[in-house]
Amino acid sequence: MVFILPISHVVQIPSAWLFSQVYAGKPSLTLELDQHTADAGIDTRIEAAVDIIIRYRRLTRPEPQEKTFVQASIVSNGNILMVRSSDGKEYPLTHETVE
Repeated sequence: MVFILPISHVVQIPSAWLFSQVYAGKPSLTLELDQHTADAGIDTRIEAAVDIIIRYRRLTRPEPQEKTFVQASIVSNGNILMVRSSDGKEYPLTHETVE
């Protein structure tokens, strides 16, 4: 995902309006700079925007499905001992796939 920021020396620029229409609902950062702007304020705004973008990306990405591992085990089926594989299938101890 690419985040684009139009930069200009004029506050009211046509590309800012277009930007807001195209990327509506997505995080963006607008900085207005002049001779009275403090570095700390800019740093804080940039850090906050980065945090918001990171959270936005986490929310919009699908969560990977975790595969849970189930250990194979020996179970009793009446008088017969069976091996229950990690996928839940049961095999007798004499089955060819049981080692």
